[in-house]
Amino acid sequence: MVAINMVIKLLTYTTSVLLIRPFLTIIVLTVWGLGCRSAIITYDPKTGKSITTRADGAWGSFTHVVDREVARERSGAPPPNKRTKGWRDYWIARCETLYHRAPDQLEADRHIAYVVDKRHQEGLPNIPEIARRQFRTRLQMFKDNVDWAIEDEKSGQKPATYPFQKTWAEHWKWRADHARNDPQVGEAGLDYIREQRRKGGLPDLQ
Repeated sequence: MVAINMVIKLLTYTTSVLLIRPFLTIIVLTVWGLGCRSAIITYDPKTGKSITTRADGAWGSFTHVVDREVARERSGAPPPNKRTKGWRDYWIARCETLYHRAPDQLEADRHIAYVVDKRHQEGLPNIPEIARRQFRTRLQMFKDNVDWAIEDEKSGQKPATYPFQKTWAEHWKWRADHARNDPQVGEAGLDYIREQRRKGGLPDLQ
């Protein structure tokens, strides 16, 4: 039971890290005894197709994705998240999510250290903000995601979490539930959603 609970916690924070455009990546874990197998499912909204890659457990899934993105950075390809200005901002965002969402500080440091070491091995420049753990608060991260989602909704785009949430109503319900379940976001996050939707000329949520 302890192993299963740890897998659930790892799934929760690892999945949140990977909700990035233009690809949506989720990790599905199947528990076998005290271990687990996982499948990394990457959905491309441009083609409507999904690619499934097998990995061993939550750690294997995490390292697989980091290795892939470091290789992309090394090759000169742009980061997968269109919101980031470059790879530096991309990795800061990834690591601050790990920092806030890991089950405990030891797990957070383990995952962040893997990112730092992997980039160092590839000769990529260090990022001081990551070394100093100079990250946004969880509330500020939530507000930034709300702002991006409102921009997408106003421009007629699908939710970033599509196809798992096919409508904006489903998306905002999911985001409101996230605020309620996070004591560092809570009512301040819900108030921010309502305020920004009003400023953006969007209808009130039911």
